[in-house]
Amino acid sequence: MDRVSQAVIELIGNEVCGCKRSLPERDEFTNDFAIELYNKAQAHDIAHIVGLAVVNNNLAQGVPSAGVFRDKIYSTCFRYENMEYVIESVSRVLEDIGVPYIPLKGAVLKKLYPQPWMRTGCDIDILVSEKNLEKAANAIADTLGYTVKGKGKHDISILSTQGIYVELHFSLLEEDASPEMAKVLSKAWEHAKTVGDGFRYELDDAMFYFYHIAHMAKHFIKGGCGIRPFLDLWLMEKSKNYDTQETKALLKKGKLTDFAAAARKLSAVWFSGEEHSKVTLLMQDFIADGGNFGSKETIMLSAQQKAGGRIKHILSRIFIPYDDLKGQYPIIKKYRFLTPLCEICRIFTLLFGKRKNFRKSYIEKLSNVPEERLDDVNSLFESVGLS
Repeated sequence: MDRVSQAVIELIGNEVCGCKRSLPERDEFTNDFAIELYNKAQAHDIAHIVGLAVVNNNLAQGVPSAGVFRDKIYSTCFRYENMEYVIESVSRVLEDIGVPYIPLKGAVLKKLYPQPWMRTGCDIDILVSEKNLEKAANAIADTLGYTVKGKGKHDISILSTQGIYVELHFSLLEEDASPEMAKVLSKAWEHAKTVGDGFRYELDDAMFYFYHIAHMAKHFIKGGCGIRPFLDLWLMEKSKNYDTQETKALLKKGKLTDFAAAARKLSAVWFSGEEHSKVTLLMQDFIADGGNFGSKETIMLSAQQKAGGRIKHILSRIFIPYDDLKGQYPIIKKYRFLTPLCEICRIFTLLFGKRKNFRKSYIEKLSNVPEERLDDVNSLFESVGLS
């Protein structure tokens, strides 16, 4: 792991976990280093936490570029207050119309942090049953003046007047989830319990833990899930005992036992000072390079790993499944016999279309990824049970 990524781990461990580890020295904290540190932390959506550690440890003095950390702290606090207002408003609407709901992800995990605003989120995720989905979405839009933007495979996206998206899920199924993961997640409401006297529910500990691991695995498979989920995991483990028979049973059913063990181990290495294993060293490099949603290289590596090699990956991008093809050529929904013709049209578009230079560049970059790097990723995915 490069020095900047190491500094990110050291700083958030110091600020959130109370880790007594060495921090960057004042003479190391140059203008250029501060910029690199901010960019790396921002890629993992933890620049505000790193910034707080920088400020609290007086590392920013005399470093002009370090001002971005203070700005990030202020903007994060402002966004947090807006998100809290939206969560409270949406919850009140759901309570008023009598729709059971389960807040997800950051809305729950924020309670584990020293200060709730430290746990950021891109949007607000709430689970309702599919039968109540339209009722809930319409009530939120009509009562609060929010805008329903569209329905996806597992949720309806609603834009608040504050510019914050509310993702109203009717399923916890993750995109590209394995059949085993999907089967466990489909039973979410069977693992829900009421909170207080209203219509708010929460997942039981076993399902909450499984969902967190499954969401990490989803992003990991695509090229990276970032450092923050490992910080979440460490805080979860410190808050209560998740190492129960119920949790183990769900992980086993979802075929995530090995991935969960590796993720737990890496979080302990980073924030409890445990020793690395061969797997955590590979995992650490993959996570640090990928950021929250994967870098160009880690996304390429993941895609090659999933396809079974470089050539198979290129072929899979040329010859796409029918369900994807009909999104580009809707006519084949009615006239499926036109599928071969549409495939030929698509190949010509790939070769001679407006984005041909981009595709050529992609293949060149793909060819430049070292074979040993691909071997490491193949070994990593196999070791954590995601190959």
